[in-house]
Amino acid sequence: MSIERRFTAACELRNADGDDQKTITGYAAVYHRADDDGTEYSLGAGIVEHIMPGAFDDAIGRDDVRALFNHDPDHVLGRNKSGTLRLTADARGLRYEVDMPDTQLARDLRESIRRGDISGSSFAFTIPDGGQEWREDGDRVVREIRAVTLHDVGPVTYPAYESSTTHARACYTKWCEDRNAERATYKGEEIDTTPTDAMVEEAERGLAWRAEYGRGGTEVGVARARDIANRRNLSIDTVQRMASYFARHEVDKDAEGFAAGEDGYPSAGRIAWALWGGDAGAAFARRVLASVAAIDERSEAPEPEPEPEPEPVPGIPADVIIATARLREIDAAE
Repeated sequence: MSIERRFTAACELRNADGDDQKTITGYAAVYHRADDDGTEYSLGAGIVEHIMPGAFDDAIGRDDVRALFNHDPDHVLGRNKSGTLRLTADARGLRYEVDMPDTQLARDLRESIRRGDISGSSFAFTIPDGGQEWREDGDRVVREIRAVTLHDVGPVTYPAYESSTTHARACYTKWCEDRNAERATYKGEEIDTTPTDAMVEEAERGLAWRAEYGRGGTEVGVARARDIANRRNLSIDTVQRMASYFARHEVDKDAEGFAAGEDGYPSAGRIAWALWGGDAGAAFARRVLASVAAIDERSEAPEPEPEPEPEPVPGIPADVIIATARLREIDAAE
């Protein structure tokens, strides 16, 4: 399983031995608080991560954790199993305390921290089975981390680790795929309502245009674009609203600025059209609703009338009469 890393700007020195300042302390992670946007991590457009209280409780007593500088195994500062690294979880998050070794690296690092040149901390972790939950929150997707396997903690020079969120985004993609495997149903029949690649491209274009030009579409359109861009399965009701939108706004195509090369391109109408998936979205809505109509037609077809039972003949058993009638039907068919 891929190791992930997160950063928090909460590293500090503590005078443990007089003025020698041989111990450093910091918060490797902070728990999510609803009233503090700084306690959530962005994993990409519309995706955030919350580290939930209690996420480190099992790891503190179970895992063999190192204190590293910049997550580098060649720069070991301490280890919990040897007692030179101490980990605790409090109301704020995961706190660490390291008794720094008497090495040139440690001395240089303490001085850099004292000067404020290094002020952030980080932790490296993996997610065990059942350690995370994904949920939708309005137009966002939230990843809640509830348990971790802890690998290392410590001060870092740079807060940005682009590769650290790669695995999280892969987990999000898997979550979307699993959810999309559960296709929309209509009258007990499955219909594929996963946005197409062309729809995703148009929706992302519409969101970028709206951010750049500040026009086009409503909040409903923006929410729809995010659903499409995130490849979320769309409900039949949503597809019906899409079809209604495209029918009402087909006339916008005739307005100046809808087509590339025209003055005012992209017009507000063109941007709104893209938010709903563009021409690809219109074709998608027509296809899905055609499937709905076909299901309606099948469900409304009259049930075949039952075949009449043959008239009883005195002295001849009923099963013999039925078998004889069926043989006559077979002969007639041949």
